[in-house]
Amino acid sequence: MEPIEDLLSRKPQDDVSTFLATIADSIEEIINFGTHVFEWFEEGVAGRGDEVAPIAMSFKQFLEMLDAISALVRISIVEPSKIQLRSALEASMSIAWILQEDSERRAMAFMVWNVHEELKWNHKFDEKTPQGKELKQKLKDTAIENTQLPPSANIENARQNLNTLLTRPKYHAAEEEYQRLRKEKIKNPNWYSFFGGPRNVEQLATKVGMTEWYELLYRQWSGVVHATDLLVGKVATSEGKTYIQKMRYPGEVETVYTLTVSMALKTYKRILEIFIPSKLEVFADWYVSEVRDLYMRLSSGNPVIVAKAL
Repeated sequence: MEPIEDLLSRKPQDDVSTFLATIADSIEEIINFGTHVFEWFEEGVAGRGDEVAPIAMSFKQFLEMLDAISALVRISIVEPSKIQLRSALEASMSIAWILQEDSERRAMAFMVWNVHEELKWNHKFDEKTPQGKELKQKLKDTAIENTQLPPSANIENARQNLNTLLTRPKYHAAEEEYQRLRKEKIKNPNWYSFFGGPRNVEQLATKVGMTEWYELLYRQWSGVVHATDLLVGKVATSEGKTYIQKMRYPGEVETVYTLTVSMALKTYKRILEIFIPSKLEVFADWYVSEVRDLYMRLSSGNPVIVAKAL
């Protein structure tokens, strides 16, 4: 069955396809350089402990989201790519918060929080626990009632390993802080809220100097994530008639590109300055030769974002 052309066309005009390919190629180049930054980072922190894991995990997630954006943009799936961009923002802010100051303690807050999140799911997947029994009851008579869960032995082994992590000396201070927050009736504390940190994402963005990204990706574009942004940019008028824009409409691709590259440059520079400053010159040369021309041309209407990225 063929799609309804007035709603979905998977074959954009040649000039549009060429433009989208140019943008996708540029984002791929950004990602390619990011893989080198990742390798340099790993070499720079070789021999360190668990405190570097949150940076590596967040940076890998950041690159994965950029990779998804490049793939979506290439085939004109621009609107959904905003979801990946928002996820990339969260990863970038996590890196920024850890590296800003008190890095080891903040990183271990991330680790402790992550262990407790894993433990919550562990208990939910174990039919022997109250949480597991509650989940099983919720799934009863639903389409996913018979979803295969991990064997009980695996669940118990995983739980034991997670609890063992929390007893390690390096985890001690962050674990105490987690328990303190729980005693203050904060049921699900954010890891960045440990040790007097920001209480929510908005405050986190302010603390790490990324307010403008938060305002756009969390406020203006939040409807894309929550499926409530149903009118802005999706309804058009022509010759007195109102109609819905086609799927795969590439209308905001330049904005997506500008924000993606800006965020990547900012994130790479932050990691390089702290861990591999000897590569900053390589970074600058690469930017000039591979990125600058297209980036400056497409972001000419956003000089503030450009200035903050560089």
